[in-house]
Amino acid sequence: MGMLWRAPLWLVGLAVAVAWTVATLGLDFLSGEQMHPLKVAIKFSVGLLFGGLVAFVGRSLKARNRSKPAAWPTPMNVQHAILTKHLPDGASSDLWVPELTRIARQDWSMKWCGPVLMGLFAAMSVLLIFDDPAHPWYGAVLAAFFVGLAVLSPFWSVRRRARIAAEQ
Repeated sequence: MGMLWRAPLWLVGLAVAVAWTVATLGLDFLSGEQMHPLKVAIKFSVGLLFGGLVAFVGRSLKARNRSKPAAWPTPMNVQHAILTKHLPDGASSDLWVPELTRIARQDWSMKWCGPVLMGLFAAMSVLLIFDDPAHPWYGAVLAAFFVGLAVLSPFWSVRRRARIAAEQ
């Protein structure tokens, strides 16, 4: 995650574009659709647009982060503080404690809400297996992905909550 903070935004955008293209083409392949060069070019173009949007949003977030003082609880500073378990030098408890408390409260509800939502998505993915029995892999891959997220999401929220508590 630290490498992502330091990576150039154009590289992050390009990685998102490639990941988007591979994921969408992979899902089309698993559902049994034909791959044509025009379709691949369109998917990659949409991926480049999506990657450009990610790079633009990242650039605007970094600009907004730089416009505030270094110890201000901007979203990027808060995320960085949670990842490193350390507040920035000169951080005011009057500003940071309410922000960290709000995030901890959100994470507490995600402890149970995340598995429920991901379980519902997994159930819908299982329906995709029965929807197209000739190509069940699309639904199977999605179901496995959502079951994995449902299992891991409580651990992520508990771990993140512990990091927030260490900062306060």
